[in-house]
Amino acid sequence: MRGPALDPEPAEEAIRAFRSYLRRYPEGEHRSESEEAIRTVLNNLADKDYRNGRTYMRLGRPGAARRYFEMSLSRWDEATVSAKAREGIARSYEKEDRWPEARAAYESLLEHLGDDPDRFDDGSDIAARARQRLASLPQ
Repeated sequence: MRGPALDPEPAEEAIRAFRSYLRRYPEGEHRSESEEAIRTVLNNLADKDYRNGRTYMRLGRPGAARRYFEMSLSRWDEATVSAKAREGIARSYEKEDRWPEARAAYESLLEHLGDDPDRFDDGSDIAARARQRLASLPQ
């Protein structure tokens, strides 16, 4: 995997190759390894997009940040950083004083975390922050 600022094409090519193998050999000897490799690469790409979004938030560009957070979720909604990306989306709306969207994003985040927030990076802490932010958002 290349760093967040670099082209993700090699990782995307790897996913295409593993998926091609799975289509060609659905019961093949390397099925489980291929499926795990796809999950790993998707998780890495989601993390890469999340990190790009975080960079744009630090630069004061919440709209651009939100696009990267959304891209992270589109890669794989169950990636370990998906809760962080959802929190980033909510925070980006807050930065733009878009309170209804921020409220909806925090509610979606809490729904996504469900009863087992610890399956995500910092899930329990994110859930606590989301509840706190929801309570403090302007109507």
